[in-house]
Amino acid sequence: LLAMEINMPPSETTVQVPESNVMTIYIKADETMLFKIGRSAIAPITWPELEPTFRANVQENPQLIILVKISRQARYEPMVDMMDTLEDAHMERFSLIPMDPIDVEMLEALQ
Repeated sequence: LLAMEINMPPSETTVQVPESNVMTIYIKADETMLFKIGRSAIAPITWPELEPTFRANVQENPQLIILVKISRQARYEPMVDMMDTLEDAHMERFSLIPMDPIDVEMLEALQ
């Protein structure tokens, strides 16, 4: 059993980040995934594509931050798998948060 150290900022902390420095991963209730970088179009992505995508994009933009938005209806395992994948890709700048209703509506509109 391995443990992962997680550093949590104080709850009142806010950080302004240029949108172009953010890769957003959406994990839907059915655990399919989509992603976008900045304001680019949202595209599907699979688990095997994640680590190489992280590595390629952080090489192109070392300031890249990964924002993972997970459906509240998704199982717990995808969050753990995502954290493992981020660690394997040596990604140190990331956040995991639950999807909000606006995200859910936006993803449903894409179908």
